[in-house]
Amino acid sequence: NYHSKRTVWLLKEIGVPYKIKSYHCLPWRQAPPELKAIHSLRKSPVMQDGYGKLGERGVIIEYLIKKYGKGSFELGKDGWVDNLYYMHFAEGSIIIMGLIFTVGTLLHPPYCEPYL
Repeated sequence: NYHSKRTVWLLKEIGVPYKIKSYHCLPWRQAPPELKAIHSLRKSPVMQDGYGKLGERGVIIEYLIKKYGKGSFELGKDGWVDNLYYMHFAEGSIIIMGLIFTVGTLLHPPYCEPYL
């Protein structure tokens, strides 16, 4: 998926060797049972390193930058505040709006009744 592609790009940029193991989704986009052995919630991408297993793309990327980036992708003394803001904005404010519009269109298609 596109989330994994960003991680692979970063691994190439910082010169860290890696192996990819693909898991194919079951019907209805369910993760296969063998992925549970890797991640208890059967989520991907997942990375295994000396620390252990890491899930969530953002955590994986930050971990790789801190451990292997040699300062090349560091945000600097001012950039970290912007990063902190947009990370929490995306996971807080924006996700709620996305859920409202996604679930709203599933439950009440636009051609049936107007939005509130």
